[in-house]
Amino acid sequence: MKRNTQSGRSMIEMMGVLAIIGVLSVGGFSMMTKISNSRKTNAILDEISAIAGKTRSIVREYDDGDTGDEYSGLGGFVLKSKAYPAEVEWDASCNCFIGTEDVSYTLTYKNTNTSLFELQVAGLSAETCMDVVSTNWGSVGTNGFVKFTIGSKSSSTALGIGDASTYCTDDASVTFTFR
Repeated sequence: MKRNTQSGRSMIEMMGVLAIIGVLSVGGFSMMTKISNSRKTNAILDEISAIAGKTRSIVREYDDGDTGDEYSGLGGFVLKSKAYPAEVEWDASCNCFIGTEDVSYTLTYKNTNTSLFELQVAGLSAETCMDVVSTNWGSVGTNGFVKFTIGSKSSSTALGIGDASTYCTDDASVTFTFR
């Protein structure tokens, strides 16, 4: 008498394996999305710091000590590539820098007596905006940031997540004042 033994997996076992693979895939995709968003946010934070740092370097280099309006021609320095951080590109059509994820940065000289500048960061996603305004930039003495403004809210310190979510929307714009 011949015995017929079959080997292999049953349909239930295969469905169980597929379910496990599906759960692991969903977890992997969500982790990759979080990592990608974190990378973008860090790049934007670096760009903000780089533009502010380059601007402060120009101010130190070209400040002649008088109270004239020599900084209002900052665009001239930019066009000569002296304030051109490697992280961003200058776009003459909007007189602004274009950086990560098509975020635009517009730099304006505000006050001749205190050398205040404003850097408007436009085109932020709501999530990135919340990360930017809830970042602790340190003290004015170490980084030069005096305040930031988003919508009707101005603050000299980082916002909590609750306040940030109130003011941040898609295509948000944040203006940093620094010296």
